[in-house]
Amino acid sequence: MRSSDSLALIQQLAHIKESYMPQTVIATCAFPGTYDIDKNVDLHLSYIKEAASAGASLVVFPETSLQGYPSILGDIEKVEDAITKAQRIAESVPDGPTVQRLITAAIKHNIHV
Repeated sequence: MRSSDSLALIQQLAHIKESYMPQTVIATCAFPGTYDIDKNVDLHLSYIKEAASAGASLVVFPETSLQGYPSILGDIEKVEDAITKAQRIAESVPDGPTVQRLITAAIKHNIHV
């Protein structure tokens, strides 16, 4: 193999390595849930901004973190109360106002949520 061929091969391999190196950084967030949707959304928005600033391309939140998920196991009255509150604050996806705020933040910060 000629040295020019070797150099071309090395350059090609370096390009392949660069293009296939893992680039995705994922941020996960966990925090105590409340039924205060505005507070929960504000937390989500701050974490989206922080994750994007850290170079993340994806930020993941826990299930029901927007609507709240206080500890209710074992207490039927609390379970029934939680169901009532969940029904009252339910909204459509992706058209609901809370989700739209997250979509706007995701677009602004170029990050997947």
